[in-house]
Amino acid sequence: MSFLQDERLSQVSDPAIAALLRDLLNGQSELLQRVSEIEGELQKQAAASAAVVAAFPNGDMAGHRRYHELMIEDIESRKRLWRAITEKTLGGLLWGTMAMVAAAVWFYIKAQVMR
Repeated sequence: MSFLQDERLSQVSDPAIAALLRDLLNGQSELLQRVSEIEGELQKQAAASAAVVAAFPNGDMAGHRRYHELMIEDIESRKRLWRAITEKTLGGLLWGTMAMVAAAVWFYIKAQVMR
């Protein structure tokens, strides 16, 4: 409470009203201080938010996110491609091996019958 407010309060004749006014002024002072603290915190948060936005190319957070989504899709596509290539290769090798074993068994049986 300021000196000017103290001087005005001294002019109030009823002590109960003066006490009530003093409490109101103290509460107002506390509220103003709290509002000032909140404004300072909001300014800090606004500065932090601006710094985050400035960290992205041209401040485009959505575009940056889309770029990462495209990169992830590309990586997943490559994984699917390599998985398909591996499956087809292993499948082909298995069929080829089975054909070779079958041919070897056929030639063995054929050789045994021809004796």
